[in-house]
Amino acid sequence: MTQSQKKSPHPVVSYIDRHAILFSFLVFIGIFIVGDRLLNEYFLPDAKGIENSYYHHGLRKNYHGTVSWGAEKHPLYTNDLGFKDSRCRTVPRSTEKHRILFIGDSFTEGAGLPFEQTFVGMFRQAVPEDDVLNAGVVSFSPKLYYYRLKYLMEVEKLQFDELFV
Repeated sequence: MTQSQKKSPHPVVSYIDRHAILFSFLVFIGIFIVGDRLLNEYFLPDAKGIENSYYHHGLRKNYHGTVSWGAEKHPLYTNDLGFKDSRCRTVPRSTEKHRILFIGDSFTEGAGLPFEQTFVGMFRQAVPEDDVLNAGVVSFSPKLYYYRLKYLMEVEKLQFDELFV
């Protein structure tokens, strides 16, 4: 039997063979998207992922619940601004105290830790005379810092003396 007489492979198999890199990439992206959704459900409980049309996403306001980070569980509290806090509370929009606002991503939020063990929580304990607020949120970026700060100042009318990014 000559080469020309051999039966050609199925057209789909032939297409995949010719485009193996593209096919592998698409499979990887599919697995990544599904994996990301599953991990978000496991690691990011209902306190996370609150959509906002102004600054994309944040934490629920006045949330009190238990969150899991791997095998560890700890309480999570947010205040009425949707900031991770030591307890649910109403934050006055202006204060006579010196107010320091931290904004950042998961490191600033202290994902996986109770508030007191985050660096913002430790900072608050070190300067109890100041009002220290934690506006950090998992998956934030510089563009979202800007939108969140603009929202806090223009809509919430939050006043602060210092900002740490």
